[in-house]
Amino acid sequence: MTEICIVRHGNTNWNNEHRIQGWTDVELNDSGINQIEEAAINLKKIGGFDMIITSDLIRAKHSAEIISKELSIPYFQDSSLRERKHGKLEGKTKIDIEKEYPNLNMFTIVEGRENMREFSSRICSFFKNIKAKYGDKNIILVTHGGVIKVLYSYFIDSEYEYFKNGEIRFFNLINGKLMLKE
Repeated sequence: MTEICIVRHGNTNWNNEHRIQGWTDVELNDSGINQIEEAAINLKKIGGFDMIITSDLIRAKHSAEIISKELSIPYFQDSSLRERKHGKLEGKTKIDIEKEYPNLNMFTIVEGRENMREFSSRICSFFKNIKAKYGDKNIILVTHGGVIKVLYSYFIDSEYEYFKNGEIRFFNLINGKLMLKE
């Protein structure tokens, strides 16, 4: 059985400022580094992981590097795990966006923004192939909040609960579904 551990990247200054990050490469801040160092120590206590697959955006990649070093396992970058591209919205605060786009929702077309269907398709395609590509490996996925929401929508038989930066959750991959481990 494949076990999947999902880790949301550590905190950034833009997280604190409630800015849309999307594909903008924003570094982890000191708090984010501490969150991931703590997560890595906890993951090491559990053990049994074979590899890490991470988004190639710096905040996730840096998080994966910290975990990889602590656990002495390899990490691989996959751009399929990137956050949704938000185009003109990137760098703006949620307050600014509410003023400029009062009716914005996940399906609203904004210049340069990846449409929801493309974004979901990218995540689903990656995930549907994970078993074939990696077999029964125990995998840590380091990714972003939007990606995690898509995973919950399509693959996780559980109600979505907000993932904090640096948070870890464990799942079993059974018949193409992720089952939350208690």
